[in-house]
Amino acid sequence: MAFIFLALMAGVLSPAPGWAGPAKTARRVPSEDDFVHNYRVSHYLELAVELQTLPSRDRAARLRAMAGDSSRSSDLIPLCRMLFEAKVGGVFRRPLIGGPAFLTGGYQDWPREPIALFEGVPILIVRGYSLAGKAESAAQYVAYCLANCQWTERKYAVVPTARLREMIDRFISSIPALGAHAEWLRSQAV
Repeated sequence: MAFIFLALMAGVLSPAPGWAGPAKTARRVPSEDDFVHNYRVSHYLELAVELQTLPSRDRAARLRAMAGDSSRSSDLIPLCRMLFEAKVGGVFRRPLIGGPAFLTGGYQDWPREPIALFEGVPILIVRGYSLAGKAESAAQYVAYCLANCQWTERKYAVVPTARLREMIDRFISSIPALGAHAEWLRSQAV
């Protein structure tokens, strides 16, 4: 129980919906999984579209620059999971940022964890991570992707909020167990 409380305090686990949290004296420590908090699909679509307009060399340089900027580095895990795929005969491994708290299912159900790509949009499917060590940094994961993966052929597009809401509703309908998380999933389209 103490581990869970400490993980909540450190921000590596997200609390259950409706939990008010500890007294205001506690602060959440920023970490590599900050993308979990206030995740917005449109933000990642905009970033992906912007990056996909660049030649691959400039795209790689932009990702490296983002990894070096602490205010932007938390964007990189979901973004890399959108922009890269395994080379032929290769593997596109998950980021080494801890054990995910999936909304439902497990690793085999979510090959692009922490997101699911549904109808071309990245929907966050984890509530947080537990970690008993040091997480891989965004810079390390970007370096892994650039060295071991290839750019995806999938093209992203910015989607209006109303359409995002419809897409997320279809996503929820496609996996009945997600119904328990419908409000949280819909908040990603705001």
